[in-house]
Amino acid sequence: MGLTMQLRIVAITVGSLLALTACAGVPPQAGLAPGTCLAGSNGSDSDRESIVDCATEHTFDVYATATWPGMDAAIAASDPGAVFDAIQADEASDTSDAYWTWAYEECSALFLDHIGLAEVSVDGKSAQELGLLPAGRWEYDYSLTTREEFVSGDHSTLCSMTWFDQTGTTIMVTHEAGVALSTMLSNFTTELQGCFTRDPQADPKYSDTNCTEPHNGQYLMYFDTLTALGADFVTSMDPETTIFPDYEPLDSFCTSVIDTVYPGVLDSPSWIVWSDQTGRNQGWKDFDGTIDPDQLYPGYCAILAQTATLQGDVISGNVTVSQQVG
Repeated sequence: MGLTMQLRIVAITVGSLLALTACAGVPPQAGLAPGTCLAGSNGSDSDRESIVDCATEHTFDVYATATWPGMDAAIAASDPGAVFDAIQADEASDTSDAYWTWAYEECSALFLDHIGLAEVSVDGKSAQELGLLPAGRWEYDYSLTTREEFVSGDHSTLCSMTWFDQTGTTIMVTHEAGVALSTMLSNFTTELQGCFTRDPQADPKYSDTNCTEPHNGQYLMYFDTLTALGADFVTSMDPETTIFPDYEPLDSFCTSVIDTVYPGVLDSPSWIVWSDQTGRNQGWKDFDGTIDPDQLYPGYCAILAQTATLQGDVISGNVTVSQQVG
């Protein structure tokens, strides 16, 4: 995918969060079945010929294929090679802007559908409106095939996921039998979930942690606070005028999110809801209390064990609680 359109969702410091826009899916014309795993790359994009069993190390998990509605018109006005080059060029153009905007929105909507979030709503707002995204060590890849194949007639966009470790380094992964991307909300690989350790006495207070290692918090979901809670709440988070923001609305919303998406997770007495905005990202960057309606103000929902150490994944229930300190 083009470098300017990459989206990385980092488990601890969220790099970016874009709203998920509802799109009318275009029936696939070519591509790979959802659940296909690919081990190879063409540059930063997936190599569609590198199909492997998902229990084998791989880089991409395919979840959908779609075709840009504007593709035929763009090719008719030029030629396939020129359109491919325009889309992949570092320089922005009307063609590349239109394609990459569509690709993100379409693959985002298809992702929510694939993992079962598309029909979810919280406080009367849909997952797409709220920009709900499950936390974890993943990012989207939405890519075309090779130039040669594109010119030969395969104009499809492949929607897939890639993976990274707690340092942000892209990694290859394996999935155990029965664990697929479609089960991301209930039974996904523990190593790829997003966990952290919070220590108020440390600097920084938060450190990214592999969920297989001891930790005291786990990120569960990201969302746009402006859509979820409104302008008054976002304004109340102004760091210039508010020393101690009221987190109750955020905690209350996150309780609804977790109860809806991960029912039963909050039944444990070992942890509480933990929520916040995501640092100086997106609309929060240089935020002075003035809301930009074209920006997003991402927040997160997590759980935090205040008097215990956790090891494992609270979503699947495969977690141990130990080292009581209070």
